[in-house]
Amino acid sequence: MNDLRFAIRMLVKNPGFTAVVVISLALGIGVNTLNFSVVNAVLLQPFPIQHPDCIVNVFTTRPGLPYGRSSYADFEDLRDRATVFSGVLARCYWPVSVAEGNGKPEIVLGELVSGNYFDVLGVNSLVGRTFSAAEGKVEGADPVVVISHRFWKRRWAANPKVAGQTILLNARRFTVIGVVPEGFTGIMAGMPIDVWLPITMKAGVHPGDIALRSRDGGWLDIVARLKDGVPTSQAQVAVNTIASHLAREYPDDNRDKQFTLVGGLSSRFPVAEMARGVQVALAILAVVVTLVLLLTCSNVANLLLSRAAARDQEMAMRRALGASRGRVIRQLLIESVVLAGCGGTLGVLFAWWGLQLLALIKPPTMIIPVGLDIRLNMRVLVYTAGLSVLAGVVIGLVPAWRSSRWQLHSALRSGSPAAGSGFRHRAHFQRGLVAVQMALSFVLLMAAGLCVKSLQGVLRMDPGFEFGHGLTVTLNLSYGNYDEAAGRAFFARVLEQVRHLPGVDAASLAVLPPLAYAKTQEKVEVPGYQPRPGESLLLENNFVSSDYFATLGIPILEGRPINERDRRESELVVVVNETMARKFWGSQSALDRTVTVHGNPARVVGVAKDAKYFELAEVPQPHFYISLHQAHLPFTSLLVRTTGDPSALIPTVVRELERLDPNLPITDAKTLTQQLEVQYYPTRLVALSVGAFGLLALALAAAGTYGVMAYSVRRRTHELGVRTALGATRWQILWLVMRQGLWTTLIGAGLGLAGALGAARLLAANLHAVKPIEPVVLAGVAGILATAALVACYLPARRAAKVDPMVALRCE
Repeated sequence: MNDLRFAIRMLVKNPGFTAVVVISLALGIGVNTLNFSVVNAVLLQPFPIQHPDCIVNVFTTRPGLPYGRSSYADFEDLRDRATVFSGVLARCYWPVSVAEGNGKPEIVLGELVSGNYFDVLGVNSLVGRTFSAAEGKVEGADPVVVISHRFWKRRWAANPKVAGQTILLNARRFTVIGVVPEGFTGIMAGMPIDVWLPITMKAGVHPGDIALRSRDGGWLDIVARLKDGVPTSQAQVAVNTIASHLAREYPDDNRDKQFTLVGGLSSRFPVAEMARGVQVALAILAVVVTLVLLLTCSNVANLLLSRAAARDQEMAMRRALGASRGRVIRQLLIESVVLAGCGGTLGVLFAWWGLQLLALIKPPTMIIPVGLDIRLNMRVLVYTAGLSVLAGVVIGLVPAWRSSRWQLHSALRSGSPAAGSGFRHRAHFQRGLVAVQMALSFVLLMAAGLCVKSLQGVLRMDPGFEFGHGLTVTLNLSYGNYDEAAGRAFFARVLEQVRHLPGVDAASLAVLPPLAYAKTQEKVEVPGYQPRPGESLLLENNFVSSDYFATLGIPILEGRPINERDRRESELVVVVNETMARKFWGSQSALDRTVTVHGNPARVVGVAKDAKYFELAEVPQPHFYISLHQAHLPFTSLLVRTTGDPSALIPTVVRELERLDPNLPITDAKTLTQQLEVQYYPTRLVALSVGAFGLLALALAAAGTYGVMAYSVRRRTHELGVRTALGATRWQILWLVMRQGLWTTLIGAGLGLAGALGAARLLAANLHAVKPIEPVVLAGVAGILATAALVACYLPARRAAKVDPMVALRCE
């Protein structure tokens, strides 16, 4: 306690030094606290279910699709045959329209689930009940719904008598049977569910889609709970056996299917690629913020070493009065830990500010907002406290150890040779720390430069369609009471009315708008083409109406586009892209060729130019288009090509759609430029984050260089005065001091270059349109670092060049 009181008095006595150190540490600890808050919310915060560590995702694996979704029939087989699981559930995310009385419909995220969903997860109801064993077995027989706690509070003001009341979901009446406890919003991070419906009510909320018990296609996520004592590896062997049996029993549908179990952190995401992407992004940020903290600690350690030089005589006096080396080290370590504790406390405040900023940053044009619960909870605060103590030990250990090593007579005799030798040793060590700071800064700036280069590359990518005058509006007839005939008539009226609006050049419908981060796939067969072993002919496709290619400006290279004559009663036709035509027919014409789609023969009537379909970074791949007039799908997007600014026409288009059906929710109306911004958003966010951390690292490194050079000049005042008295010019003194700092920078840049090249190879795999070695980025980083080092060295050097020899000698 005496040491603690003395440490506090010493820090209060030097407010300027204390403020610089505390703020520096607060920045380093604060960004790490903020990053850990996100990691905690995404990966570590446990779901309020029983034994979440026993939960695994079950993916259906096909050639070319290692982590696919499953059919309901496959779910039933796993549920009934797998003895390694205590329970198997099925689920599917499904946005639904909620309406009460004459109020405007609200779009919320729902989930179609098997009847054992809550039983497998171990979630009980807070009000009413959850689904019974009988519910969820007979198609269309159970129009019941379970709602979330927050939805209950928002729509019913937490009325305890909500059970038994009715609610309109997609214009169909459902009975509320229960409310789940507060905190449970599903089992995927960031996707809060508001309503749960039996999976057998699928046709009631989304008619005209895949038949519930069809074995073809995949639309469900399967989640299983392992039995006690059963490892994932044993369960994997069991499901492999089941997959082999199903392949023999159903060779047409299950011949190429396997099941893959994914547990641990990846089980928090229904898409394995999403899990890997999130974990890679968080890992990159974790490395970046750790480097920032190391830079901060290195900078503060340099400051403590400079301060320790002024306390040499104090430490020597303590030793002379009987203090042991351990006693001195303890005192100085307590001071550094107190500094780090203050920095950690302020860092928590910085992290809180960062969370408020994160809350304002939302992904563009999302129908259902992301709902991550990022907060400074007890786990985060414990992490920050531990990090602060660790940082205090790291920054204080070397200065404390070196301060306890001085010989008493050397430290007590001012200006002795030994003291000068001690100064030289300390100066070498401090310059070494500055070199490390420069190296870390080089790595961070290189990473930031690659991220910016990647963003530039993405911005320059050609999507294969014209987007400057386009807009899109999502239309989901599942939200309304439409059968197939009514739906076809409504879509026809939409196209007719919108095409006649002033400022509209063309309009079309498509199941998937361009670059929607969504795929539809169909298995095709091409006469005369023999697939290679393991090759999948599950190809991406889209259902489009007439004028689709004209609306998006996609050229037809051969043949004709899909038109109004391609209807249900006429022959099935497709338009293929040039990659698909080249893959199956080489240099020969693809026109009038036959492909079998979903068991039905279709004639190729056109070849379209390649475009980007799923994401901007994708490589060209086979893709084909089917006439939307030959198949009815209630979920479509209206695409409009305008003659002027498309954003100015959005209100007019939305008003026209609302006039056609006032009860149908119109969602996600945006320009195609905004659609592209959704693709840019992740890269832009990473570039901004890493760039900001890189600039922070550069500022810390420059401050460290300046501090060491200023300390060196102050300790060499006598030497510089003698040099000036002996005839050294101001330019010679200036170069003498700057040379020392520039050599340190050069060494740090060399170390940083080696680290940056290694980091660049890791980053290049997760960025677009960049190489591991980008000469422009390398030259730019080197120039920025050299400029910062020159400025940091020049200021102390200029002060050294102005030293008056008489003042310097008289001072000595």
